Amino acid sequence: MDHFKAEADIIRERLVERNSYVDKGHDPRRQFGGKPGDWKIAENRMYVLQNVIGLPLNRETYFRENGLRDAVAGLQLHSGAVCLRVDGAHKRVKGIAGHFAWFYPLQREYLPFIILLLARTSFPFSTIAGLRIGGYQFRAASIDVGIAKDRVLRFSAPKYRTVNDVKVEPEVISCVTITNSKSHVFSIIKFLEELTKPLRVELERQIELLSLQKNRDGEESEYLDHLIDIRSDLMIYHVGPKIFSLGTYSEVGSPPSEYNRALTLLGFPTDLSRLKSTNFVQGFMSFGEHNLLITLLGNHGKSGTSKPYRDRFVLYEAIDRRFIELFANSVALIKDGTFKKEALRTVLSEQGLSAEQIKILLSGETKTSWGNACCDPFNPPKEFDDRLDKSKPCKSQRCIDGCSNGRWFPDALKLVRTKLAELNRKIDTVPLAGMANSIIHHRIKRLLLVEKEIVKRRKNGANGSEIR
Repeated sequence: MDHFKAEADIIRERLVERNSYVDKGHDPRRQFGGKPGDWKIAENRMYVLQNVIGLPLNRETYFRENGLRDAVAGLQLHSGAVCLRVDGAHKRVKGIAGHFAWFYPLQREYLPFIILLLARTSFPFSTIAGLRIGGYQFRAASIDVGIAKDRVLRFSAPKYRTVNDVKVEPEVISCVTITNSKSHVFSIIKFLEELTKPLRVELERQIELLSLQKNRDGEESEYLDHLIDIRSDLMIYHVGPKIFSLGTYSEVGSPPSEYNRALTLLGFPTDLSRLKSTNFVQGFMSFGEHNLLITLLGNHGKSGTSKPYRDRFVLYEAIDRRFIELFANSVALIKDGTFKKEALRTVLSEQGLSAEQIKILLSGETKTSWGNACCDPFNPPKEFDDRLDKSKPCKSQRCIDGCSNGRWFPDALKLVRTKLAELNRKIDTVPLAGMANSIIHHRIKRLLLVEKEIVKRRKNGANGSEIR
């Protein structure tokens, strides 16, 4: 999930970048007083975009053919905003398209926000993609979760974008969100509202232009009807000079093919319901201790609400079993009373580790806050790999959740106890962390198991505190 949080941050930073450039530059064209090097200054290129070209969506050839060849040429030589690419190799784009990206989002750029919303709510893809401004609402939550009331809101939206039977009341679904976290529903929705403001202005401009056009052909009339239909949709985007909406995919119930390609290339499931379910029950691990409980509290109106609790319990029990199985490998090391490198190499080799992994493990340089050492920090198992840059070592370090690369030695005791104290303090001081069946309780249980084994084995002769 860190991958999508990082992608969302790129778009957030792009908006901040745009706002820092507007209304600060001047015309860099030579005939209007521009000096050498003026085109290199982003604020000046923003001036050209806003005040020379303007912000109407159109093809580059249109601007060239209408007296703006010099302005287009100046933008063509320089990079504009960062755009998200299907393969994850995001980069700044040159030319008018890259500079328009500071104002107008593309379809691909909603994917990280959709994934985050899927993980933060119990909503299906069709509900999220079909959100319409004015059709959803935030209101005070009528529950007490130990957090200041102005920081907790209930978010409600129609479950279905369209209801064919006029006698049937629209079904509304809800979740609870906090207001001070950028990865929670409230901040995401408010950001998307801000992100799409310029494109909404352009959409209304196109509606007005087409409405005043007396001799529209069939294609133009169809496009006008389309614009009117999507004018309130939250997730609108452009393809060339035309504007579209993810709401269209809400009605068919499946995401754009571009999302499937992106998820495949990034190594994620293309079935969003599967991705949602997986990350929903792992909410604490991916997003911190508040996520899952706050979601469940917001959707407690039906008996089916208990299913996520059951799913989460099953998942945590499975992680516990996996951890116990893998921890047996560490127990084998702790049993070694001599605790010497020669003996450890033999045991580790028998456990299937390569010579290089053993060397890394025994170097003492890959200790984590959980007390264990890692045998291969640059190659974490797939389910533990949240890295954006694969050349960097493991970032999430969720070793305690059953990573097969982790091994605990007797010298881990001090760090294990430090981590136990930290998690217990968290339960005492963070209200939601101490409630329900959170991941913290399970991590404490696993750390207590590590502590117990180390203490027991030390008493039985594994008294070395360092690898010799």
